[in-house]
Amino acid sequence: MVNPEHNAGLDARKKQLEAALRARWRDKTARRWAALPTMQAYGDYYARFRKTYHVLLQLESVALKGRSLPGVLPLSRPCSMPN
Repeated sequence: MVNPEHNAGLDARKKQLEAALRARWRDKTARRWAALPTMQAYGDYYARFRKTYHVLLQLESVALKGRSLPGVLPLSRPCSMPN
């Protein structure tokens, strides 16, 4: 099995996804996201274990702070990209 450092198709999809997340969520705040029913349910679940919901933090990082999704090897990248 070959697992190259980069894959042009996945890199392009990652950039599209980042742009879509920024366009959809840029005018919101993390507090407003946390109030969404789905995010709230996950947040409540994670709070039982004294943890924060990691997807909320990733969304804030990409949409508000302009960071990229994690750079991982192509075979594992789809696992780090939301559908």
